[in-house]
Amino acid sequence: MVNPHLYFELEKLRRVIIDFSVNLWRTFEKYADSTSLSYAEGAIKKLIQSVYNYEELKANQQGFSINHDLKVTLSVKDLCISYPALSSKADTNILFSNLNRKFQPGRLYAVVGESGSGKSSFFNTLYGVNPYATGEINITHQQNIIYVPQNPSFKQGLNWLNTLLYPALSTKFSNEPFYEELLSIIDRYTEDLALNHVKRCAETSENQLNWTTTLSGGEAQRVALLQMFIKVFLKKQINPEANIVLLLDEPLSALDEKNKSAIFNLLKKIVEKYNITALQIDHSSEDVILTNYGEHVINFGDLEKKRSSSSSSGLGQSC
Repeated sequence: MVNPHLYFELEKLRRVIIDFSVNLWRTFEKYADSTSLSYAEGAIKKLIQSVYNYEELKANQQGFSINHDLKVTLSVKDLCISYPALSSKADTNILFSNLNRKFQPGRLYAVVGESGSGKSSFFNTLYGVNPYATGEINITHQQNIIYVPQNPSFKQGLNWLNTLLYPALSTKFSNEPFYEELLSIIDRYTEDLALNHVKRCAETSENQLNWTTTLSGGEAQRVALLQMFIKVFLKKQINPEANIVLLLDEPLSALDEKNKSAIFNLLKKIVEKYNITALQIDHSSEDVILTNYGEHVINFGDLEKKRSSSSSSGLGQSC
């Protein structure tokens, strides 16, 4: 079974993984000894097989529909996620079933629950890359779904501004009427996220190509949030009426409590200002969750769960 946490990566990379693996293998053949070659061959074959398995699962997925519309309100109907149990290929482990929920724009929702309860799988399903889901989802276009991981990574070799705008470059927007406003917003949020010292480091000549490698966990999370704020601004410039959905996977987990509180409040302001639908995986205490989110909480520990001893398809779709 493909690791559920790889779905985002597999969907985005797919054939790129295969091409990379082939080129890596050709290079490896020239310089590695026979033992290393054997190990590398097994690892590459396993990686490629994971891609093929994923594509087969997606092709055979039944009972699932995802409807993309720029202006639709995010909702899920009769959503169920089940995986083949590790003990037997015929057994199925249902994470949750019969999830029905509508998520209103302009609100920040907490996604809570113990590890393994289905939070990350839920995000994968909303993004449309989970082959083990059944039910119906109504959501904005995929390009307007922004995912912020807990442990962000950044492309090397880019300066401060182009890192924030990646995968676009600043030259793409330099002639746009909103370019000066864009630069102003970047400066404002850089200060709000306490990243001015990171910006200064990035703009020194000796650090321009490798500055992201020196970031602490908390700094990396704040840079990722800054990237997200900028993406929201740019998407709203392109289409002010489009709904934007944020999937935030513990983006504040590496911050101290003082910074976490301040940036959480900033995040809520962004959500309200741009009328965004935001879902955030959060492992804070119950009191903090209640204070921060009020009634806007989905607790995967409370969702209906079932177990089935068999599955006719063998693909885990037994809901």
